[in-house]
Amino acid sequence: MIKFPRFLFLAAVLLPAVLLLPGRAVAGPTAELRATVAEVLELLFPGGVAEDPVGVMPQVREIIDKRFDFDVIARRSLGRGWTRLSEEQRTTFSRLFADLLMYSYTDRLAGLSRPDIEWGSVQQLGTNRLEIASTIVYQGERYEVLYRLVEMRGDWQVYDLVIEGVSLVGNYRSQFTSVLDRRGPDELLRVLSERVDAQKGRSDG
Repeated sequence: MIKFPRFLFLAAVLLPAVLLLPGRAVAGPTAELRATVAEVLELLFPGGVAEDPVGVMPQVREIIDKRFDFDVIARRSLGRGWTRLSEEQRTTFSRLFADLLMYSYTDRLAGLSRPDIEWGSVQQLGTNRLEIASTIVYQGERYEVLYRLVEMRGDWQVYDLVIEGVSLVGNYRSQFTSVLDRRGPDELLRVLSERVDAQKGRSDG
């Protein structure tokens, strides 16, 4: 997996929190994105420092569960491989992938101070797609993060996050495709389940 500075994994934690945004004018998704990120940051960094990121995950997950359909990003993380999964396997994959994002990075936030987020321009990528630019400022360093959204069924949904030029979905897709092509859907789900269990165990420990 491509490595980023530890706190940038916060972006992966924030991603599920903004996957479903009310469908309005371009200003609407931007405002909703900023509000949701601020809400999650407040939970993760009370007083400016991440004291117990694992402990507040149930609250973060509650925000997430109210606001998104994870099938969108799960499907994109598999690309054409999504068609090789049965309906039951797709449901399982979506759940496991959501858990993987939540548990992979939360314990790494412990002790880190809250980063500043500067919101940039909004670029229309097509009739139903847009990109919201942001910059994470941490300890004097600046890191570019792009949120890419698509309007589906009246809602704006984030379908990818680009961190310092690297697509989060594309990064996972390369890993998942490798397992799927070599071992098949059942083995992909088994490997993903093992990774989730390992991450949960590390976080709980």
